[in-house]
Order: sequence, then structure tokens, then C-alpha cells
Amino acid sequence: MPPTTPTPEQRAEMAAYVDKTHPGLIDDLGIPRDQNPPTYTAGLGELIRSHRLYIGLVARGMAKHLQLDRRDYQRIENGQDDCPPGLLDKVGDLVDKFDNDVSVLIEAALRETITSGDPTVSLTVSDNPAAEWERCVVARAAVEAIDMDEPLAILPVMQRQ
Repeated sequence: MPPTTPTPEQRAEMAAYVDKTHPGLIDDLGIPRDQNPPTYTAGLGELIRSHRLYIGLVARGMAKHLQLDRRDYQRIENGQDDCPPGLLDKVGDLVDKFDNDVSVLIEAALRETITSGDPTVSLTVSDNPAAEWERCVVARAAVEAIDMDEPLAILPVMQRQ
């Protein structure tokens, strides 16, 4: 029986297995990964918007982090343009970076509370548009700190520019 070409789903499962059992091998060998979405795809704007809102960025900031023109990004998000190949991967990577930055900040705040004995940590954030990412990270950390078992309160303090 001749070999068959795997379906995209089978290829994704195989790549996930190789990534799990041999981390970094696919990248080390230079094997191209499947992109998500694989082709220009309609109807993904709302999903992309949801990720942007989760992070807390304005459309201009999201476009900047994805290295897209603001108007192009807005047309994708509003459903006027199709989502280009690989954009959902970039969005997912950005969400992962955001979540990691939030976790690092919470860990640092917890260390500070242990050192100071005060469960409240005040963090100064700039209202400068260039500091939008930092404001979003601090705000998310403040929200997540509320639900923690450890006594921790992160208070964002806005610094006017």
C-alpha cells in the first residue's frame, strides 16, 4: 500500500508529539511549522479582538505589537479583511508573553511583600501611550492578585506625563 499524505490535523498532532517528546527539535532542524490560519481566512476578527481585549491594548497598540499597520489591523479585526496566514500564531504568542509578564510581576510583588511585611505593593505606571503594555500588565496583575490565596494587593498608581 503506498504511503498517504497526512491531513493537516494529523500533521499538527505529529508536530505536537515531537515538540512534547523532543522540545526544540522542529525549530533546530528548521522544519517549517504550519501557520494558523494556514491561508487568508475570513471570520477571525472577533477572536482577535477578544485576545486584544484580554490583554487590554487599544487597537493601535495591538497592531504595533503584531507589526501591522493600524488600519490593516482594524480592517482584520472588524471583518473587512481576511486574517493573513500565521496571524493567530502571532496573537497567541503575544498573549503568552503577556501572561508571562503578569506572572513575573506577581512573583516579584510577592517577594516584595515578604521582604517588607506589607501585603500592599504600589506600582507606578505612566499614562504615556508608549507605556501601554506596562499599564496592561500591572492592571492584570492587580486583578489576579485579588483571587490569590496569599495576601497581596497590587495598587497601580498613575503617573501623569
